[in-house]
Amino acid sequence: MTGSPALTDRRLQLRAVDGAATSDALSVLTQATARTPLGAWLYPRREIRAERLREAFGELIHQATSIVLANHGDTTVGAVLWRACPEGEQTHPYAALAACGHPDNARLATLANLAATRHPPEAHDCVLALAVLPKNQGRLVGRTLLTARASSAKPRHLIIPGRWRGLLQLGYLPYGARIDLPHGWPPLQPMRRAAPPPPAPPPPPRRRAPRADPPEQATATAPG
Repeated sequence: MTGSPALTDRRLQLRAVDGAATSDALSVLTQATARTPLGAWLYPRREIRAERLREAFGELIHQATSIVLANHGDTTVGAVLWRACPEGEQTHPYAALAACGHPDNARLATLANLAATRHPPEAHDCVLALAVLPKNQGRLVGRTLLTARASSAKPRHLIIPGRWRGLLQLGYLPYGARIDLPHGWPPLQPMRRAAPPPPAPPPPPRRRAPRADPPEQATATAPG
């Protein structure tokens, strides 16, 4: 994984990170999610919400196979975590954290159990988390993060809270029924993008027609 930036337009830069640089991803994911209805549903107690979200996203970062940040200048404004999921996986990455039995993670455990059963059966690339800072939302940062992933021959899967119709333009379709969470939270919608078709085989090389020999020309011999 490289840390060199890739310029996508005049304002937004994307960079893949690993190692110590994941602290920027952890900060953005925590800040953005703490202000969302989903963050409030996961941890209703505001005084512990940010701390518990940092623990949860730290676990996801540990299991991610690709971490991409979006920057405006020197400021990180968005992040996405991808994971390459093997065929038949039915375990959500939150499960390890939820299994610790901490009472604050009860709703996280509920989310992990519901989400785990909605993974496609085939091998796929899964969005573990995607977040954009509130002041940068509505500027296509999330869409850019989703579409900038390196080409893959596998389908893609994510679970989105709230409005999902904008993903139709990116090739995602609803994948099964919505996930209804208890305690009055609006439903989550699993989405799937089919694997791209295999590349067309190259055309066969053009065969040149055999070159015709020029006709023999009659020669006249002077009588001796």
